[in-house]
This record gives sequence, C-alpha cells and structure tokens, in this order.
Amino acid sequence: MSIAVALIVLGMAGLAVSVFLAMRAGAGAVQRERDAGLAALRELGWKEFGTLVVKAFETRGFKPATGARKPGDDGIDQLLERGGQKHILQIKHGGAYHVGAAAVRRLLVVIDQQHAAGGILATSGEFDSAAREAAKRQPVVLLEGDALWQQIGPLLPAASLANAQARVQQLEANGRRRVVATTALSLLLVLGGVAMVTLRPSGTSARPTVAGADAEPAPAAPAPAAEPVTDAAAATPAESKPTVPSAAPAPRRQPATPQELALQRDLIAAETMLVDGVVSASWQAPSNTTLVLALRAGDEAKRAEVIRRVCESITRREDLSFTRLQIYDFNLQGDAEKNVRFRQCQ
Repeated sequence: MSIAVALIVLGMAGLAVSVFLAMRAGAGAVQRERDAGLAALRELGWKEFGTLVVKAFETRGFKPATGARKPGDDGIDQLLERGGQKHILQIKHGGAYHVGAAAVRRLLVVIDQQHAAGGILATSGEFDSAAREAAKRQPVVLLEGDALWQQIGPLLPAASLANAQARVQQLEANGRRRVVATTALSLLLVLGGVAMVTLRPSGTSARPTVAGADAEPAPAAPAPAAEPVTDAAAATPAESKPTVPSAAPAPRRQPATPQELALQRDLIAAETMLVDGVVSASWQAPSNTTLVLALRAGDEAKRAEVIRRVCESITRREDLSFTRLQIYDFNLQGDAEKNVRFRQCQ
C-alpha cells in the first residue's frame, strides 16, 4: 500500500512539473526568439553588422554624413546627421564583447573633439554595469540585447532570419519533447499506483462466528413517529425562493514576472532613445522605477512633446505605468541645466 501511494504521489508531482514546463515554454517564446536572433546577428561580419545598424538609424531620420572617410578614422565608425547635428556611431561586434566604462569615456572624448550632439555605442555583446553607469546623464545611447534586436531584427537578411527561426523552432521542439516525456512517465506512475491499490488482495471479509450467530437477526426497532409540523415550522427556508448564483468575477490579470518587466523596460528605453530630442535614456538601479532622461529639447513646447511621446511608451505597459521620469535638459552648448525635473506619466 505504501509503495502504491508513493507511486501516485510521484506521478502527481511529475504532472505538476509537466504543467510548469508547458507554461514556461509558452512564456519564454519571446526570449527564445530574441536569443536566437542575437546569435544570428553575431554570425554576421563586422561590415554587415555595421550596415544594419546604420540602416536602423536611417529609418529614424539619421543620415550618414557626406565626405570621404573610412570606418575607424578619428575613433568614428560612422558619422550620422539629424536635424543639422552630428552623432558619432561606434560599433563593438561579437558575442564575446563585454564593453566596459573605458569605451564610453573614449566615445565622450570623440564627441567633444567633433563638437557632436551625441554618440551611439552599439554592440552585439553586452555592456557591463560600469559602462551603463558611465553613460548615465551623458549624451550617449547604449544599444544592446533586446533594444538592439528590436531595431535590427526586421532588417536581417532572409537567410540569417531563417536560421534564427530554425533555432527557435528547434528549441520549442526540444521543450515539447521534454513536456511529453515527463507527462508520459508521470501518468505511468499514477496508473501503476492506482492498479496496485485496486488489485491488491482483499482480507477475510467474513465476520467472526459468535454464539447465536446463526440465529435470525433481531428486527430493527421501529422508527419514532415524526413530530407534527406546526405552522411556524412550515415557514422554513426550504420554502424561500431559490438563490440565483451571482455571476463569476472576471479573472484577475496576472502581474508580469521579473523577466517580463525587464523586457518591457528594455523596450521602453529603446523606443525612448529614438524620440527626436532624447539624448540618452537609462533605468535607475537598483529599484528600476525611475527612467533617467537626458534631453536636448530646445524650447518648452518641444520639451513637452518629447515627454508626451515618452509617456505614451510607458503607459502602454500597465505594470510600469507609474514610472517616474528624472529629466536633465541640455542647452545648445551642451551644458546641463542646474535644476533636475521630475515627472510622473500617470
């Protein structure tokens, strides 16, 4: 009996694991697509990767500056222009890249030398925490991970995109096989335990013989007569009207997981960096409830329009709709205003 119970318990636990794996497989589809896409980007050559980055910024109003120059001249991989202002693009390509604060500081030196409005540092690797800290409140955009995939993914060559999709399909197939195998094994354990309980030998069912056991059983005592029902007793709740069941409450929306919140923050930062007038956007650690913006808006009306568009991106994400904005505004000479502004989108 104890073995049968153990098999049933193990089987039910296995079924719970199967449900968890199935839910995790569905929730991780976006993450798998992103990881496969980034892997495909890293397989491109430096020149191909750089061309895709430039194309992504061209769709946002940036144009390569005219003039004869080669990538790497004066620390500039590409010189972009938008609204009469120059922007320096530097590219760090390769999955092994862990870009640190030194790369950000070098880019700031080039921005100053070229009298540029800002700079863009793009990598198919990743930035470390020191690099992100060095870029805060500086006219530098860091492009990596989710933000990079959102901008460049749609521009991938068909062959690379097909490879990325094939990777995603392979990962999903592997996940389905794990779920099926776990479910089958769990069902076998449950069925085996139930069979052991059902088919176990039964004990002696006959009652022990006692003196007088062969005698006819004594007749059961008659049931007492029922009390007469009074008028007051007649008015029982049974005569009341049947209760109409109330409508089931609408199911509550499940809050986003930490991984989903991180993805939403990356997407907000990516969309914000592409708003005309935004120099940089980064989340303030460790709480990640404040989005730090550096603007070069010019006048009050332009500043209000920039903040409106940033808030549109934030309020679309219900779990992050109460994000606070910490705003630094640069004047045309590049100096930061002394007063920091705070804004709540909702």
